Amino acid sequence: MIYTTPFYWQTIRNTIIVFGSIFSNIRIIKKESQGNIIKDIRVPISYSGKEKYIKRFESDKAQTQVSPTQIDLPRMSFEIENMAYDGDRKLSRNERYIAGDDGIDYQITPVPWNISLKLHIYTKTQEDMLQIIEQILPFFTPNYTITLNVIPELNIKQDIPFILNSVNPESQLSESFDEYRYLINSLDFTAKIALFGPKETTNIIKTVDVDLGDLGNYTVAVTPSTAGRNDSYTLTETITP
Repeated sequence: MIYTTPFYWQTIRNTIIVFGSIFSNIRIIKKESQGNIIKDIRVPISYSGKEKYIKRFESDKAQTQVSPTQIDLPRMSFEIENMAYDGDRKLSRNERYIAGDDGIDYQITPVPWNISLKLHIYTKTQEDMLQIIEQILPFFTPNYTITLNVIPELNIKQDIPFILNSVNPESQLSESFDEYRYLINSLDFTAKIALFGPKETTNIIKTVDVDLGDLGNYTVAVTPSTAGRNDSYTLTETITP
């Protein structure tokens, strides 16, 4: 039966945010013929599908002159394409992640999933496109790993590899110089995450009582009884006839 108490660790949400942040500081440099920098443009990025921008581009192409409503390029957007279970990374469900000094809270083995992500790059010129792509590809070999604190309250951290699968040009410049022109490249990525279920709670055994039959009872207890897992304590043994 599916767990009935709501829980939400925001793992998928935080993975998407981290993915976008990887590309949040890409810049394009414009130089004059003497090599002096005349423009330093930070490329904006947002969470959005490619179709939204294509509709705007086609609308801009229909305009006969430059309009303030036209989208400024370059620009990037990203989106989730799909999610799939990754059986190759399946681990035993008997493993536990213990959190806290008292050892009461724990998590069982997480479930491996892959998130397919797309990064879309929009530019007016091939030169701008190549500048952006060359600032991305050297960091993916083919993966780029980021450590994410997936459950802060239990101090459970996870290394998430973002794997670059392919780079796909999806549009060409218009043949007419009178039209608004744009290029699109889409980069396909896979993020390998692990999803945790609800937090589990258990009690710590601090006293054991064994019936030895004719020999009596054997008892061993933690002293003091308030000691935590990492505190100093002694074991007090008692045999009662």
